[in-house]
Amino acid sequence: GYGEEDALVKAESSMLAKGLERALSGIKAGQESRYAVSGVCLRLKKATILHAVSTTGVQLTQANIPCESSSNAAAFFDAGNQKPALLPHKVAQLFYKICSAASGEAVIVGTQNQIYLKAGPVTVSGLLAQQTFPNYDLMIKGIITNKECRINAEALKKAIGRTMTMVSEETNGIAFTFSEKKVVLSSASQDKGKSRVVLDCQLEGES
Repeated sequence: GYGEEDALVKAESSMLAKGLERALSGIKAGQESRYAVSGVCLRLKKATILHAVSTTGVQLTQANIPCESSSNAAAFFDAGNQKPALLPHKVAQLFYKICSAASGEAVIVGTQNQIYLKAGPVTVSGLLAQQTFPNYDLMIKGIITNKECRINAEALKKAIGRTMTMVSEETNGIAFTFSEKKVVLSSASQDKGKSRVVLDCQLEGES
């Protein structure tokens, strides 16, 4: 058996549920056969921050979950591990449902290929996916992920619409470049040309 003294990570059930919900929202329906879009990676970025991450290979969704971690947590949620704590879609959904219905603290216990969740009176376990997960640090290219950028929603919607007109199947994306008070949306394709929109923003958070 195991108890809370064996826990790798402890977090408020509500915060864990919120983080899992956000990561699950990034998984597109109909693409669940690919691990990169059907799993949620749990990674301990700091001793007090657990990342819940999903990716379609093009789009990255990440949630930061405040937590407490034990001394052996880094080994299980190893940032450099080629087989990280990758929850299959169904396991992530189950953990989300249980945390949503619970109150108080949730405890995560892990082994080499299995992960346990205790939230309230319920304890469940699931097998970890054995695939590798993309190095998403390369996807965000050094962006400080504990910062928040506040932008007028209507202005952002219009800016995305304008830059999308230059997106092609080859480029398939819009680049966001952030500074303290401005964000630049840009896209380009050989057949359509280039688009660049600058918006006012407010960047908040630790450097």
